[in-house]
Amino acid sequence: MKNLSLRLEGVRILYIKFMSMDGLRLNQNLFFILGGIFFCIFFLPNAEGQGTQNSIKGEWLPMFQNCQNEGSLTFGDEHLEGKSFNKTRQEYFLSDYLNPDGSSSLRVFNFEVSFDNGESYSKVAGSEGMVDTSLVHVYFINEDIMVHVGFKMGKRVHHHYRRPAVFLRAEAFENYQAYVPEVQKVFVLPDDFTGRSWIAHEQPDGEVEERDSLGRLVLRIPNSGFLLTQASPMPVALALQGFDFFFESDYKKEEPIPKITINCLNFFRNKWSERQSSDFDITDLGFDLEKIYVCAFTYNTPQRDQINKMFGKNIEGQVMYFQVDTLKNLIINANTWEGR
Repeated sequence: MKNLSLRLEGVRILYIKFMSMDGLRLNQNLFFILGGIFFCIFFLPNAEGQGTQNSIKGEWLPMFQNCQNEGSLTFGDEHLEGKSFNKTRQEYFLSDYLNPDGSSSLRVFNFEVSFDNGESYSKVAGSEGMVDTSLVHVYFINEDIMVHVGFKMGKRVHHHYRRPAVFLRAEAFENYQAYVPEVQKVFVLPDDFTGRSWIAHEQPDGEVEERDSLGRLVLRIPNSGFLLTQASPMPVALALQGFDFFFESDYKKEEPIPKITINCLNFFRNKWSERQSSDFDITDLGFDLEKIYVCAFTYNTPQRDQINKMFGKNIEGQVMYFQVDTLKNLIINANTWEGR
């Protein structure tokens, strides 16, 4: 925040001059002094902020593309354009200043969609109808990697995370094909556990994280799949695939459960429902229908009243969700509750 410090220093100097004036000069110079203070705070050029704004411009690709081309995001001077099945366009504003957690606040509004490859756009929602709904915290891991942590719609859930996502600068994509995530947290499951699990974070009466010999944070999931923990949620690590999952008997052997991304899983589900997928297609992509995988991708799903009912109490804060099963069951049991 170097430039903000410079501005505050300018205010301090002007304040000292103001306090040293004699009474005869006070009234005639007060207007100019206050004007100078206002200028220092709001109009002094902010090189750091401009650098933050420029750092996001260009084309970005989803980092983990295991099964298909998953589209792109392109940040221009005023618009954020998305390209997947259809093209989308939004206005955006990236804050000049960092949040306490080191992220930058990205606000998007005036959402438009095109069904003719960008020839024309139709407005879906305006900023008036999206108050407190389109805030994303952007974390720049380095100049080529950024993580988006979005927040849910509506005042009632405005502080609840949506699904976090990680993007690579398009021109650097090939350089990260062999990227190996740094594991920051480990989840230990009972042997033969399958099904869904919810972890309610930052609960005062919850379990405390351990640290293993490798310095990783460790959480142990009970047989029920429902865990209250004092641990923080760590959405950036989730986006970067920095979580590993183990069955108890495999934990000391360092044999984690293989992961599958939700985008890849949805790709298989769509093919399966359209009867276009076969065992061969899945095997060709390096997967096995009878093998157990973990899909961990989001927070705060399903709706909070359902979460409260499942835990048998009101839950405040972030709730992480994941699912463990054979790939075949993960494909067939498609209700992974991505909604609100």
